[in-house]
Amino acid sequence: MTDDPHPDPLIRAATRADIDPIAVIEALSFYSIDEIFTPKQIARLIRSPSAIVLAAESRNAVLGWGAALHRRTQRGVTGRIYSIAIHPDARGQGLGDTLARELIRQLCEHATTRIYLEVRTDNDPAIRLYTRMGFTVARTLPDYYAQNIHAYSMRMDMLPIPDEESVSVSVTRTK
Repeated sequence: MTDDPHPDPLIRAATRADIDPIAVIEALSFYSIDEIFTPKQIARLIRSPSAIVLAAESRNAVLGWGAALHRRTQRGVTGRIYSIAIHPDARGQGLGDTLARELIRQLCEHATTRIYLEVRTDNDPAIRLYTRMGFTVARTLPDYYAQNIHAYSMRMDMLPIPDEESVSVSVTRTK
């Protein structure tokens, strides 16, 4: 029996102790300095009441992270997946999928009706992941990350979840 280098990770809320490992993952994951979150930005996200910041941990090591924001507008609550990054040694094991799904689940807890994200147009694995989850390309954002580094703005519309008072149930018995 081989020893799994990354047993099932724990997905949990990120803490201040995760700032440095997350910053390392950011530096290893993105090419342009304009794309990389700094430790100060990561700390601000962790403290923000409108942010959801998660860490994927296995054997006391942070393998990935994700952040999302939620905001109430006149039209309802919108969400934005702000970042998902996985350490290169842990890629290809479904961590990005797991983090994205947990971010979406937690955004739904805030009654989010639409979720947005931006992704580099050349990041095919991420585009496939988001498309599989139900995101669609809304538009192309030229030079979004830096000169000649374009992004897609993607969005997913969530089904509104009715409150208990608006749900009526009819039961018919058959013999």
